[in-house]
Amino acid sequence: MISRLTTWLLGAGAVFFFTIAQGAILESWTFEDRDPFHHLIKEGEEPMIVPDPLNPKNQVMKTILNTTSKRSGRSEVRWDKIKSGQERWIGVKILVPEKNPTRQSLFQLGPINYMSSGVAGTGYFQIQRGDNSATWMLRGYLERISLPGGGHLPRINLNAGPLQLGIWQKWIIHSKISTGNDGILEFWRGTQKVYELKGRNCSVSPYFCPVKWGIYIGEDNHLTENATAYFDNIILADEHSSLTEVMKALDQ
Repeated sequence: MISRLTTWLLGAGAVFFFTIAQGAILESWTFEDRDPFHHLIKEGEEPMIVPDPLNPKNQVMKTILNTTSKRSGRSEVRWDKIKSGQERWIGVKILVPEKNPTRQSLFQLGPINYMSSGVAGTGYFQIQRGDNSATWMLRGYLERISLPGGGHLPRINLNAGPLQLGIWQKWIIHSKISTGNDGILEFWRGTQKVYELKGRNCSVSPYFCPVKWGIYIGEDNHLTENATAYFDNIILADEHSSLTEVMKALDQ
C-alpha cells in the first residue's frame, strides 16, 4: 500500500512539473486598467480607449488615421523590450470595421534595432489589411541575408486568407530573432498556421526588436479615406508558452 506521505509527494511533484511547464505572461494590455498604455510609446496620431463595438462592457484600443492627420503615416503604440536571442510568444486581437482602399499595416514585429542609440535596421514583419480590406496580408523584409546554398532570404508578400469585417480576429506570433539556425518566425491566424520560417532571420545580432500595433501606411503614402482599427488582449509570453496557452489568454 502506498503511504499517505508517498501519495502527497507524488501529487506535489506532479503539480510542480505542471507549473514549470507553463509559460509566463510577461506583459499584457487589456485596456481595462487605470494605465491602459503602460510601458508603451505612442507614435503619430493618439489612439484612444473606447467600448468594444461588439461588447460595450469591454474596453479596447481604437486607432483612427484621418486623411487630414498631422502625421498621416501612422497611429501606433510600440513596446521595445524584446532583446537579442529571446524567444517570445505574442498574441493580439484585431477588428477591422470597414473597407478601405489603402493597404495598411496593423501589427508589426520590428524594425530590428542594432544599437542602444536606437539605430534601426531593415528587418520587419507586418500583419496587414490588404487592398480594399478583402484579405489579410503578411509582408516581411528579412534583409538580404546570404544563404549557405546560395541566394537570399525572400521578401514575404503572402495572402493569409479572407478578412471578415466587424469580427475580432486572433493572431499569434512565435518568434526568436537570431543570426543562427535557432531563429523562429511562426504566424497563426486563429488556429491556422499561415507562415513559418526556421533558421537565421537576422544579419547582425540585434539590440532589441519592437512590437507595434495600430495603423501604419508609411510617411510617403496617403489615405484616400479615413481608416479605423480596434485592438484588444495583446499578450507577450516567454519561451515556455505555447499556441494553446496564448489562445486561451486571448479568449479571457
